[in-house]
Amino acid sequence: MPWLQDWIHIPAYALGVIGILLLLSNDRIWLLILLTAQYFLSAWLMLGSVQPVTSGAILLAGVLSALMLFLTVRSVRIQRYEPYELAFPSNVLFRVAVGVLGILASIGALRAEIVQLAGLDSMFILGALFALFSGFMQLGVTRSPLRVAVGLLTMLSGFSIVYVAIEPSLAVVALLALVHLGIALTCSYVLLQVAGSSAETLEDKA
Repeated sequence: MPWLQDWIHIPAYALGVIGILLLLSNDRIWLLILLTAQYFLSAWLMLGSVQPVTSGAILLAGVLSALMLFLTVRSVRIQRYEPYELAFPSNVLFRVAVGVLGILASIGALRAEIVQLAGLDSMFILGALFALFSGFMQLGVTRSPLRVAVGLLTMLSGFSIVYVAIEPSLAVVALLALVHLGIALTCSYVLLQVAGSSAETLEDKA
């Protein structure tokens, strides 16, 4: 797949777009679809610095994490759209502004050489910064357990892009894959507990 390695700027910029879409979406299913797409883009970007088996391992862990969250959302039968459990006022315009600010901050950090890694192409750093800033912003927009899970996995994806390029050993890749799955498993448990508590509250009111 040499042509994928020659076009790594495409997934780098696409990760910024995915970050904004994740901020805008309130549909739980679309959140998980976008998370899966983000993992594919991250794996594509990793192909420029590591072997396909390494990026494939992270991709597999990411897809399994998204699938785990999807099955949890479907099993508890919670409503498809997130309630507006806002950490602060965040209408659509505000979320777009925050997403654009994150992209500009990522580009600014790259140009200012705040993050300097010898021998690593700037596209890897840019894609990783897009994912990291996107994850931080998702954690700040709402208190929804699912969005917190997506935000944590997004941040970890950005970290994985850079760290795997620096240390591509199988032990490190296996550890990162386990962290992805561990976060998804923990957040799935939290979602089940939240859904159970909500159901009990509704029964008490009835």
